[in-house]
Amino acid sequence: MRRIVRSSLLIACLFSTMALGSQLALADDAAPAPGPEQFQGGHGGHHRRGHFFKRMIKELGLSDQQKTQAKALFKSSREANKPLFVNLITAKHKLETLVASGTADPAAVQTQAAAVVTAETSLAVQRAQNTKQFLALLTPDQVTKYNAIQAKREARFQAFVSRMSAPPQGE
Repeated sequence: MRRIVRSSLLIACLFSTMALGSQLALADDAAPAPGPEQFQGGHGGHHRRGHFFKRMIKELGLSDQQKTQAKALFKSSREANKPLFVNLITAKHKLETLVASGTADPAAVQTQAAAVVTAETSLAVQRAQNTKQFLALLTPDQVTKYNAIQAKREARFQAFVSRMSAPPQGE
């Protein structure tokens, strides 16, 4: 049971981190930030938000008007998500501190883990609203391209999960 809960929590954290990373990557094309690849053990921190945003512009073929609208949307989304993200990282830090103390009782750990899940849920709801607003800016063809990009990301994630759940070599 603990293993299932741990696995579920890990997957939820990974999804929220990846999604948040992609939101932050799109939010501002001037300041450096980790991209979703970094959270998946990819290329490290050399990716920049602007790189991701420019790639999306190129792949989706956004018009100048769409670019302006998307930048404004991502900027406002970043501001709206900031307190939710701070709440999430604070809840995760409290959980890690509690676990590392070595004196925490299981009920306290479970309560704090639930606070982490609540914070992740709030952030996920906000990200879903942001995505819905972004998709509303796109043409049907661009939405199809966006969905194809997301399908590729999902395939990479599933490959990662498969590698992680495979039995260790040599057993």
